[in-house]
Amino acid sequence: MTLRFNGRGRATGLKNKVNPSLRFRRQNFQAKIETQKMKNSAKRYHSGGSFGIFTPVGLAAALGGLILVVVCSWFFVFSAKFLVNQAAIEGGTTLTAEQIDKIFYNLQDKRIFFIIPGNHYLFLDAKDISAEAQKLYPHIEAATNFQKDFPNKVVFGLAEKKYAFVLIGNDGRHYLVDAGGIVLGALRTAAPEGLIYLKTAEPSGSLLPGAKVLNEAFLGFAEKIKELWPAAWQFKPVSMEIYSEKEAGEHRIFTSEGWFIKTERGDNPENLIQNLSLILQDEIKTDEVRQNLAYIDLRLSNRAFYCSKGQACSR
Repeated sequence: MTLRFNGRGRATGLKNKVNPSLRFRRQNFQAKIETQKMKNSAKRYHSGGSFGIFTPVGLAAALGGLILVVVCSWFFVFSAKFLVNQAAIEGGTTLTAEQIDKIFYNLQDKRIFFIIPGNHYLFLDAKDISAEAQKLYPHIEAATNFQKDFPNKVVFGLAEKKYAFVLIGNDGRHYLVDAGGIVLGALRTAAPEGLIYLKTAEPSGSLLPGAKVLNEAFLGFAEKIKELWPAAWQFKPVSMEIYSEKEAGEHRIFTSEGWFIKTERGDNPENLIQNLSLILQDEIKTDEVRQNLAYIDLRLSNRAFYCSKGQACSR
């Protein structure tokens, strides 16, 4: 290594350097670093840390929220496009098209979260249809095989309870009853054809769904009479009454021609039909006589009576 010396005897290739560790600890340099940190922090705060409503970012966010509210309102509340107004019923049902429409009209009148119609495509399900159908038509058991077809159609089946009779309460209201005497609910529409009406002295307040109001023996008797009734007879049984409160054990079977049959409780249905056939053949031979009947009394085992309208016995 070659060194040069100046006139004072010092080496000229070397500078009078300061140790780095000492230079960075100087007070004025540390002050500059702190000042720059504060400037950088303030810049970050104003550029990205938060925003006001009147800043470009704030206005964009507010506009986006407004658009979201409008879209949701249109989808859930104002647009009828997503309200279910088409229904395909799989299998058979006793309900008419008007009765099925009534289910969906009622659902539409209901509100989800106070504003969304109850028949909205997004929220409607099988439970909603089942509940509304059961309320309107007690013989409906449930909606089954429920499917949705976007945007406003549903496909489902209707399982129906096996009702057997129409029960008439003491105030004239009608109720559907199954073969076991269990009340299925009030009848608000015309009953299906072929059902026998049963009259009872039970107050309507006790005829609640699930209540058992008639004994199975009487129901079995009524069902058997309907089953054995000859198809060739022009008149049909339309209603039966229990008259135990007037005459012990008496039943009355009313026909479509207006006259009725008196029978004892516990009578055998086969014997009753046979005895009725005999008196019609032997005593009541013409349609005119039969249609003028008030009643036929078959309560005695060895004798039958009949009474025509206008006679003292008919009063």
